[in-house]
Formats: sequence, C-alpha cells, structure tokens
Amino acid sequence: MPEATRLSDLRASLSTMPQLGQGLAITTPSAIRRAVWQTGGMRRVRETISVLFDRHPAFSARIVLSAH
Repeated sequence: MPEATRLSDLRASLSTMPQLGQGLAITTPSAIRRAVWQTGGMRRVRETISVLFDRHPAFSARIVLSAH
C-alpha cells in the first residue's frame, strides 16, 4: 500500500528494477483489512469453539453425562 507522497520513489525503483513489479499488487487499506480478516476466519472459529473448554472445562457443555 504505497503512500501518495512516495509514488515517485516507487516509479524510480520499478524503472531500475523491473523484476520488482512482477509480483507487485497495489490495493487499499480496507481491502488489506478485509483479506486479513477473511484469512484468519477459520482460526477464530476454532478458538471460539474450544476456548471455554480449554480454559474452564467445568463450565463447558462439551462433555455431558446425558443428552438432557
């Protein structure tokens, strides 16, 4: 996510090292936040499901004596 004030530096770097731009992607801060949030989604689900049992098993309903 380049800053507007540094675009000329980026252009100069790309002019001297064109291979640098082959894997370059420019995006917005909100798109980066969204991608990071989506990437961590499954980890957050696993933590949410297991954190109570892992930290306070006596308060968790994961293991019960009867279905009622």
